[in-house]
Amino acid sequence: MVYQILEGSTVKSSFNKRIFIYFLGIVCPLLSLLILSTYNVMNICYNYPDLDNQLLSRWNREVDSLVKDFYLFDSNSLEDYIIEYNEKVPDPPKPSDKLCSAVIEAEKFDCLPRGLVTQDACTKKGCCYSESSGNVPSCFFPPAFQSYTYSSINRTEKELSAELTLKYNLFYPSVPPKVYLKAVFLTDSNLLVTVLPYPFPSMSEPYSTNGKTEESSGVTDNVLYDFVLDSNSTGFKVIRKSTKTAIFDSRDIGGFIYSNLFVQISAKIPCKHIYGLGEGRTDLPLSTNWTVRTLWNHDTVPTDGVNGYGSYPMYLCAEGNGLAHTVTFLNSFAIDFILQPGAITYRSVGPPLAIQFTLGPSPLQAVTQIANMYKSFMPPYWALGFHLCRFGYKSVEDIKRVWNSTRAAGIPYDTQWVDIDYMNNRNDFTIGENFTDLGKFVDMLHKNGMHFVPILDPGISGSEPKGKYPPYDRGMELDIFVKDSYGKKPLVGKVWNPVSTVFPDFTHPKVIPYWIEMLKSLYKNFEFDGIWLDMNEPSNFVNGSINGCPKNILEDPPYVPAVQGGKLKYHTLCMSAKHSLGPHYAVHNSYGVFEAVATNFALTQIRGGKRPLVITRASTFMAGTFAGHWTGDVISSWDDMAQSVKDIIQMSMYGVHLVGADICGFNGNTTVELCRRWQQLGAFYPFSRNHNTDDGIPQDPVSLNIVDSTKKALLLRYSLLPYLYTLFWQANNNGTPVIRPLFYLFPNDEASYRINSQFMWGDGLLISPVLKEGHTYVKAYLGNSIWYDMYTSAKIISNSSQIYALPAPEDTIPVHIRGGTILVMQEPNVTTTLTRQNPFHLKVALDGNNQAKGMLFWDDGDTNDGNYSTVYFGIINNTLMSCNDIRNYKIDRYINRIEIFSLNSVKQVTLNQKTNLQYNFNGTTNVLALENLKLDIQTDFNITWT
Repeated sequence: MVYQILEGSTVKSSFNKRIFIYFLGIVCPLLSLLILSTYNVMNICYNYPDLDNQLLSRWNREVDSLVKDFYLFDSNSLEDYIIEYNEKVPDPPKPSDKLCSAVIEAEKFDCLPRGLVTQDACTKKGCCYSESSGNVPSCFFPPAFQSYTYSSINRTEKELSAELTLKYNLFYPSVPPKVYLKAVFLTDSNLLVTVLPYPFPSMSEPYSTNGKTEESSGVTDNVLYDFVLDSNSTGFKVIRKSTKTAIFDSRDIGGFIYSNLFVQISAKIPCKHIYGLGEGRTDLPLSTNWTVRTLWNHDTVPTDGVNGYGSYPMYLCAEGNGLAHTVTFLNSFAIDFILQPGAITYRSVGPPLAIQFTLGPSPLQAVTQIANMYKSFMPPYWALGFHLCRFGYKSVEDIKRVWNSTRAAGIPYDTQWVDIDYMNNRNDFTIGENFTDLGKFVDMLHKNGMHFVPILDPGISGSEPKGKYPPYDRGMELDIFVKDSYGKKPLVGKVWNPVSTVFPDFTHPKVIPYWIEMLKSLYKNFEFDGIWLDMNEPSNFVNGSINGCPKNILEDPPYVPAVQGGKLKYHTLCMSAKHSLGPHYAVHNSYGVFEAVATNFALTQIRGGKRPLVITRASTFMAGTFAGHWTGDVISSWDDMAQSVKDIIQMSMYGVHLVGADICGFNGNTTVELCRRWQQLGAFYPFSRNHNTDDGIPQDPVSLNIVDSTKKALLLRYSLLPYLYTLFWQANNNGTPVIRPLFYLFPNDEASYRINSQFMWGDGLLISPVLKEGHTYVKAYLGNSIWYDMYTSAKIISNSSQIYALPAPEDTIPVHIRGGTILVMQEPNVTTTLTRQNPFHLKVALDGNNQAKGMLFWDDGDTNDGNYSTVYFGIINNTLMSCNDIRNYKIDRYINRIEIFSLNSVKQVTLNQKTNLQYNFNGTTNVLALENLKLDIQTDFNITWT
């Protein structure tokens, strides 16, 4: 059974062949409109014929495939938020003392989340009042509080929809008298529930039925969930069929509220452990002790309890017994989540309410299912190398000194980055007088197989003399800047520019040609390979505007989440500032993604179709489709280094796979020991970059004399890049995460869910960094598995929850291969360009059944031409076999070496059942080594030993 209708509901059914796909997979509806307007091929190409029409058409097809259709709350004008409906409803009745006293503490849902809490104000809203301490609310909803009632329920082949009628006054402005719910059964594991203030199209085609419950054709007999509506209560329930567990039960609890300015829903949830609701500094898993998680993109040093750079309204709930699900709230407004024992409350400052469920059943499956709603981007191969930067380079010569010393030390190093130092007066798209030779330096990098990435802020100087600063003049001509609340002039703020700043409207139909034009002008000075997007929350050094913000309901809405500064405009734009798609109030959390989309496309256009690299600070869902992310201005401390492990695990849950923290920290001064250990950890961030602030000491590996340990870690990384690159392809192809917590691997072991200091690359490589000062060992969880030391091949047979002390001398980060894994590796060199020219080798780690498997994805690493090859490897019955699945790209490197771990003895080794191979078997380590093989990797082979 997919859905249930309980207790005598009025039921209507309709059969509708037209499948209604009304919400994009995993991000706010604004991005759908962006695709349908900003990137409209006919519109852009008609006005800007110099664009590559074929490339633009392909780009539109790729992006549009993410969003077949959409429903959008029309938010283009202030009036949309202050609709006053004529229908009047009574105030809720005052609950009895007996009813209120029956509410246990864990089920107290806040009825007055903003303003002075008094008993009179509380009881006027029909709520209970009892003074409490801490974060437990004193004013809370009574049991079975009904804000709406179901007036009709409609069923179609693949969905269930219902009309809800307002029952009581909710004391918020712009509350519609009716709202409409639809549950769409997308797949056996995927359910989407949406509430809108107007009917869905399929509701207009009801037909009568005998009321029997039938399975939706959108799912099969293996559907994992039931969806339950009860006509005598407000809300709904989602049940996992296999355990009969309600994974989300919102019926008559927490006061469901739907207003144009405030949406609230509470639910009981069965989470033993919960993750997500980022981005922000937090423990892992999250605390459910009356914890508030606020989502509102914000420029701040990552701090406990403060809203951070990104907004991801999604959580992963571990139910126990290896089961898990995800819940994603598809909304781009400011949001508070309140986690209390056994329950969650969602509050947003705007609609719609759209909730997506994926039911796994395992944690890895649940995360993969939500990631499969969109396609993560495939980075160029060089992006997986080591990157070096700092804020505070004085000149090109200053950069060259660091470049020369790092190269001379033999440290693997692929990309040099530069902060705003290169700009003239810190203005975008300009070159300062000490950086006029930047183009020559970049050319030299390219000749050495290296790359270069500059920073850009979404802040254009608004105070340059007319005709002297094309980015402003051209932007005014095209009218593409964010407007003030009156819609006539650009909103003026202040960022790094000397006097004032205006902000591109990345939802504007003409912003793509503008952004390409500006980037092309910069590219003529130096041929950059990627773009680093900073300050794009967007950040503002004044609150709203240098001219202030008007007094209206968007600037002071009836509910403000627990944002730093207490106002939504704090260190950003006025909420009533106008974008092409609507007020900043609605666009804010998506601004960074809109900029990433524009930059991704512009780079592809400018660099002749090569794969773009965009790294963004601000992000929300779908950022991983267009960009990678770094975790911002972290502090040079042991705590922040440890936090970075939690951060990359969580970002991977959101589908952002190319992620890392500033190695050695950004703010403050690092120490030699801290930086040594952080360089070792950072060698295993998917995005590996050392970067620090302008008033900090130099922290590149040579300056701190940590060359040997850095080389050791980075040479290992570079040797593993074929494996890492294959993981990125798998993420791009089927949604599986690159970085994984250990509970993905051991979902039935309760101890694994609290491990937040180790992480996996895929399911084959375990990284256990040193995160504490003075330690030369790591207390490591290894689950119930077999592991092999990457450096010594030593075998560990671990037992479930046991903790092991792994040796970690100062030059070593513990890395282990999981039994059952075949790693495809390469001999490392100092750049990815040179490393790709070296032979492959295999490390084969047998499991308890003497089996193992692995694969390689390989292409040119730089284009999107679709030509690639895949090779699979497996071991069974003492035979290593290779199988070429796809051969669209010529791999001109052979396999030169194979190591097979954990063999008891070897007497003979043959290739393809006929050729005896020379071998070396170490009876002490039990490793079989085959050297100088020169095997064509694209010719299937088998190697057998006896």
